[in-house]
Amino acid sequence: MELTRHGTASETIAEPLLIELAYDMGLPLVATHDARFMQPDDAGAHDALMCIANGEYLGNTDRPRVEPSQYLKTAAEMCGLFSDLPEAVGNAAEIARRCAVKAELHAPILPRFGDGSRSEIEELRVQAHAGLSSRIDEAVKLYDTHEAYFERLEYELGVIENMGFPGYFLIVSDFIKWAKEQGIPV
Repeated sequence: MELTRHGTASETIAEPLLIELAYDMGLPLVATHDARFMQPDDAGAHDALMCIANGEYLGNTDRPRVEPSQYLKTAAEMCGLFSDLPEAVGNAAEIARRCAVKAELHAPILPRFGDGSRSEIEELRVQAHAGLSSRIDEAVKLYDTHEAYFERLEYELGVIENMGFPGYFLIVSDFIKWAKEQGIPV
């Protein structure tokens, strides 16, 4: 039987009934906490984000809210909060042990960009050189020589290639181009 202690009136009323029901049915108690933000100081920002998400105003009294206590509590804080029900904390720890998962690390998985006529590195180089050439031609004032700009471009392209991100940059560029064509500010 899940128990939470966020300080709401409904929890205070329901908890004794839930504990009694759990004992009557032979169900274990488990202490949980519905964390919505990292630190206690984040409560105001989270409240504002909820208003934005729900189309509400901070001044509205009848709107969805979370409790300021719904920050990510430490194990010690949870033990203190449920000090009268240590078995509920122990059961939560047991569930966490059973659910422990170690994610397998791997390189980013990105979709392939383009039609396959050029590699992603070649495509990025073609687009980057065309873009820089266009900007240089349109520039009212340059702060260095054309060669200096292209040398810097080569350096930056080398970094992108060495990190394995040409596809990522092409995909982001494609999103930006599409957004501009649709009149969406980017």
